[in-house]
Amino acid sequence: SIIYSYIEAGVVSYGSAKTGVIEAGKSVTTSKRELFRENKELQLSIESLENQLAEKEGILRERDLLIEASSTSPIIILYPLARDALHIYSTILFSKGTNDRIWEGQVVYVRGMQPVCRIVEVYESTSLCKLFSKGGEMTEGVLISNGSTTEPLSIDLIGEGGGSFSVVLPKSLTVYVGDKVYLRSNQHMKIGEVVSVIEDEQAIGSKVFIRGAYNPLTSSVFYTTTFYDY
Repeated sequence: SIIYSYIEAGVVSYGSAKTGVIEAGKSVTTSKRELFRENKELQLSIESLENQLAEKEGILRERDLLIEASSTSPIIILYPLARDALHIYSTILFSKGTNDRIWEGQVVYVRGMQPVCRIVEVYESTSLCKLFSKGGEMTEGVLISNGSTTEPLSIDLIGEGGGSFSVVLPKSLTVYVGDKVYLRSNQHMKIGEVVSVIEDEQAIGSKVFIRGAYNPLTSSVFYTTTFYDY
């Protein structure tokens, strides 16, 4: 009948419209997923490029420092002798001495001009270097905060052994993880970076921990030069 035909046509039209809405919804959902995936891929690409750029800038800075150092005085490469397990966190015995222009007071560093120790005893073919991070050893440093416009802060680091340091600072000072610490006597040399800040309500200050590049178990090549005034 005519009425049945109208009803049938209406049902078909409604069904087609409903299917169209569902398909459109699926299309929107798919588009959002695609956009999310593409955005994630772009973020990963940006992070990768930023990391590559930072690495290349670091290599260029290191190259410039090495060129500057070697312009008037050659870099001396040092290798540790067999290490004494009892002193692994306090001293390093090197296989070069006065015959190789090693003298008392020289600072020895690892890749990236990061200071490790200072020569305290020198013989003809060997030299003894005391770690800046030796337990209880005090080293004068300079803290440069990434999140502050204040001037560099002079601090006295206390060695914690194995390339680690600590310092207690007033709570009024804001220190961030990642802040860099340099040797006060030569601010080309980065001692390490802040890795932890512990705040105790009962303590008078915040305890800041700094980690250097030296690892007593893996560091095997060291450098020094007479160029810098230590």
